[in-house]
Amino acid sequence: MIFKRQKTQDDSFWITMADLLACIMLIFMFLTFYYVHRGLLQERGVYDALKEEFDEEKQKELGITITKDGIIRFSENAAFEINKYQLKPEFKRVLSLFIPAYINKIYDKYGGNIMEIRIEGHTSSEFAAAKTAEEAYILNMELSQNRAREVLNYILTIEELKQKPGLDWIKKKITANGLSSSRLIYKSGGKEDFVNSKRVDFRILLEAGDEQN
Repeated sequence: MIFKRQKTQDDSFWITMADLLACIMLIFMFLTFYYVHRGLLQERGVYDALKEEFDEEKQKELGITITKDGIIRFSENAAFEINKYQLKPEFKRVLSLFIPAYINKIYDKYGGNIMEIRIEGHTSSEFAAAKTAEEAYILNMELSQNRAREVLNYILTIEELKQKPGLDWIKKKITANGLSSSRLIYKSGGKEDFVNSKRVDFRILLEAGDEQN
């Protein structure tokens, strides 16, 4: 004799819960894809805007590199003496040309959608006076923070920015960040690129709002 178990209210409850959890997972996967895709589109938009403003000739003149994710990069050699944080006179001249064009371009394109403009100081993992890797990291943290702050200090003196977008906007949006050797650059073989790891980056962070233009 075959006995058939009748469905109970508990069975219906667990079927409903399984369906609900599946829906939640699908929504989560969709949102993850959406925001990752949106972030890539934003990065591409920033990259295209910067390439439009700074063509190959202008990049060479200013000594900058534009990465695929829209970061503007200056080498240590162009900006500072070794283990120093004071800006070279030539780097001040370059900043006076670069910063107004850079700020005005992204301000016109993204406006209120800009969450933060990060000035990032980066170093290699080496520091001549350090006895341990940990000490080198801390000393480089101080150096990278001082360098980023000096760049910001100089930006605040550029007269053109006082008119547009204004110093109040600049002080709300631009930050100075020392990152020591936490984001090294590596050569194709996987070894640290000691020269190119020492740099100053300008990175734009956008709100998750709608794209402009």
